[in-house]
Amino acid sequence: MLHANVTPSQLYSRVDLDARIEGSSGPELNRICFDALKDALAQAGLAARRSRRREAVASLSRAATVLGGLQRAVDVEAEMGGALVDFYGSISVRLIHAMRDPQEAEIAGLRIDIEDVALALFPPSKAKTR
Repeated sequence: MLHANVTPSQLYSRVDLDARIEGSSGPELNRICFDALKDALAQAGLAARRSRRREAVASLSRAATVLGGLQRAVDVEAEMGGALVDFYGSISVRLIHAMRDPQEAEIAGLRIDIEDVALALFPPSKAKTR
C-alpha cells in the first residue's frame, strides 16, 4: 500500500530499484544496493540542508532498508564477511542516530564512508586506450 505523502519522484525511484534488482544477478545486486544506498543518503543530505526533516528521515529510512538487505546478504564465512558485518553494523547505528536528528554533515559522512567501501568493492573498470 502506498502512503499519501510519497512523491512521484520517490515512487519512480522505488520502481526503478525494484526493476533493477529483478533484472540482475549475483554480485551485480550488491552494486545496485550500494548505488541505492548512496542515492538515499544524497537525498537525505539535500533534505537536511533544506531543513526538511520529514523528507530527510524518509530517505534515511530508505537507506536503512537497503542496508538491511546488504546485511542479510553477507556471507560471514567469506574472507571479508566479518569486516562487512562490522561495517554495516556501524553504519546502521549511525543511520539510527541520524534519523533522530538529521544533520547534513553527519549524513555526508555516512555517504562518504559508503562511497569509499563501494569503490573498494566495485573499482571502476579501466577503459582501454589505444
